[in-house]
Amino acid sequence: MLSQILAVAIFVAMFIAIIFGPVHRFIPAIIGAALTIVVVFLVTMRSPDAMVSVFNPGQLGQWHFRVPGEQHVESQGINWQTIIFIGGMMVMVEGMGQAGFFRWLCLVLAKTEAPVHYEARIADDPATEITNFAHERDVRLLAIATHRYAGIRRFFSRSIAQGVLHTTDKPVLLVRAPAQSR
Repeated sequence: MLSQILAVAIFVAMFIAIIFGPVHRFIPAIIGAALTIVVVFLVTMRSPDAMVSVFNPGQLGQWHFRVPGEQHVESQGINWQTIIFIGGMMVMVEGMGQAGFFRWLCLVLAKTEAPVHYEARIADDPATEITNFAHERDVRLLAIATHRYAGIRRFFSRSIAQGVLHTTDKPVLLVRAPAQSR
């Protein structure tokens, strides 16, 4: 029971550090993972075997785990199929971005000359007004600029983009301004 409480406490501390911290998100995540390995598995449980069973390294040595449907494989712990799939997707999207695929796609879509509707309105709650406008016009996609606030600043400055995200069922594209223009 103590190991579970410590694991939750480490997770909550890591989550708070990610939200309020001035450092990049990966630093609290790596520190949280290391603390979980050391404190929960090695100090509290005193069981390296439990750590090995969670990491499930035996699945990595099996060739057939990469071919779904070929053979039924049961395992516990980390599902390496999912980890490898997500990692591959991240590498693919990064490569497509560096190759200019998304810029090309934006240019192709811009040349379609889709109609753009805009209107100026004065409202007490801009997020609700934007959502209402989108529903009145049957908008297919909302594109909203965001101020890029991170950490604790985002809790004290209300974001219209965040308000729209919480009140609409339409897809929303958030566009961040470059860091130097703030």
